[in-house]
Amino acid sequence: MWFFLLQFLITSIYTLWSDSFDDGNWTSNPEWFLRTGTANIEGPNNHLFLYGDDNWNAMIGTTADGKHEYNFYMTFKTKIFNNPSSNIEKNWLIVREDTLNSYRVVFYPDTLTNRNPGTIYIQKNDIYVDSALSKNVIKGSKFFVAMQVSNNNIYVACSLAAFTTPPSKWDFTFNEASADTNLISDTLWLGGWDIDTAGRGAMFDDLVVQTPDTSGIDDTHVTNPILSLKGYPNPFIMKTTIQYSLIDCFKHDNLKLIIYDFLGRIIRIIPIKDNYNAINEISWDGRDNTGNKTPSGIYICVLKLGRFTKTLKLTLIR
Repeated sequence: MWFFLLQFLITSIYTLWSDSFDDGNWTSNPEWFLRTGTANIEGPNNHLFLYGDDNWNAMIGTTADGKHEYNFYMTFKTKIFNNPSSNIEKNWLIVREDTLNSYRVVFYPDTLTNRNPGTIYIQKNDIYVDSALSKNVIKGSKFFVAMQVSNNNIYVACSLAAFTTPPSKWDFTFNEASADTNLISDTLWLGGWDIDTAGRGAMFDDLVVQTPDTSGIDDTHVTNPILSLKGYPNPFIMKTTIQYSLIDCFKHDNLKLIIYDFLGRIIRIIPIKDNYNAINEISWDGRDNTGNKTPSGIYICVLKLGRFTKTLKLTLIR
């Protein structure tokens, strides 16, 4: 395990994406979409604040597959506030998810019944499965998080200063985040519970997601591929035709076409044979992997070639 961790950290790092919200508008990044609550960019340093819905919950996510990989390293800044309810605000991120399991890292700053102060928790499918204390998970004060997900392992470290290099020591290690690599969702979710509906929300900023330069695909397979993705009809009722094109791809045995629902869950994986045509077509009948009809709504179609992706929004009307 530690050999793999060392290899990951010394490998050439590729930055998948970053967002400091310096433009003052989170909606200018097309990857973000809000699921619950309210999102605003506020303060002189342009932080992202999430405010809760009627149930004091907030959730924001990235729509695109490939925004983090099966193995990735992430850093960000956050702040947890108190709130007027009897509960204590908690910030969280869903960092690994497939069609069966979802793993969430929860930062819990204060004491409630059967909870410890300054704690990092791991949830599997909304059930607490492991935890570790951290003196730097502090209520009312900003702190910085470094997180690495590799194979079945989740590593978390918290600091009062920004991480400029990967941490030499982790506050928490969880070794049982098993997921099907063929069915894994690359959608990143972040949010919080028991958050004010106004006044002081959960704060996030300076998000950076990195992965080894070779993650997911051998560089000899692809130069700079040009991917395009279209769907017609769209919106659709019974069936839609998805048209995709691949340019400058010498080999693409790592090619995937994945349909996600609006919650970021994998609905359908459509197999793609080795196909070297510039323009290709494949159909989707609005059914999931088990053959059941999916309900009306917005779905995200993702064409993925290693760490290169293209996304398409599809609207199904029943």
